[in-house]
Amino acid sequence: MPPPSRRDLKNLVGKLGANARPGQRMTALTTLQALCREPENVAAIAAAGAISPLLQLLAMGPGAAASVLESDSEVLLGLCHDAGIARIVAAAGAFPTLVQVLVAGTHARVLFASSMALGCLAAADAATAVAITATGAVPPLVRLIKAGVPADVQAAPAATLKDLAGHPENAVSIAAAGAIPPLVQMLGLAPDSPGKRMALGALTALAPLIAENAATIAAAGAIPPLVQLLGLDLQLVCRKQQQAHVSLRTRRILPSSQLQAPSLHWCSC
Repeated sequence: MPPPSRRDLKNLVGKLGANARPGQRMTALTTLQALCREPENVAAIAAAGAISPLLQLLAMGPGAAASVLESDSEVLLGLCHDAGIARIVAAAGAFPTLVQVLVAGTHARVLFASSMALGCLAAADAATAVAITATGAVPPLVRLIKAGVPADVQAAPAATLKDLAGHPENAVSIAAAGAIPPLVQMLGLAPDSPGKRMALGALTALAPLIAENAATIAAAGAIPPLVQLLGLDLQLVCRKQQQAHVSLRTRRILPSSQLQAPSLHWCSC
């Protein structure tokens, strides 16, 4: 898709408003979705004024058509992938709206995109990460990683919990909300599951910050799957050393298939 002109973007954004016809709005959203796939378009879309109407549409919640909410949340996520734009989105008051979407528990694609957008906001700015937790994001995120939620949806809230958990204040709230047992359960997902990688990242972020978290992680049954992951990675390390004769540095994280494993302090190959 060729780069849009400033005028074209303004026209698209204008069709997101309350006075637009439903068909026009949907066409504008799907066009913006496609444009967001190209990083060079993201800043131009934000500069055209898209953030405010996107948040207004998302705030409609169940009152809007599922297709509108899905496309809207995915455009917003596309903008939030840029750290600079994510700060602008946060300043526009995005995270209370995104949290409300999670509380309302709408469609799977909306939950996934909204969770990921919150994670992008948290990763872009430390103060925003703390403010997101203060807004009440953790309980609905924890609900979305519990059993019964599709694994492809679970990956997004687990990733956001990982981004939030890097701050001690948030780590306390995440543990208190009961996140650790379901995160440990997610370690039992398929080896190539994104949810498994994200759960491992969240647990890795939680454990060092507060001593009680490490004990809770162990009590929730994390040690057997973590030992299994470590064993798989040690085999991989041995193969890599034999092939490339490369010495591993302390605490290097190594992939097993697509899985990121716990940090390795040594290898006795």
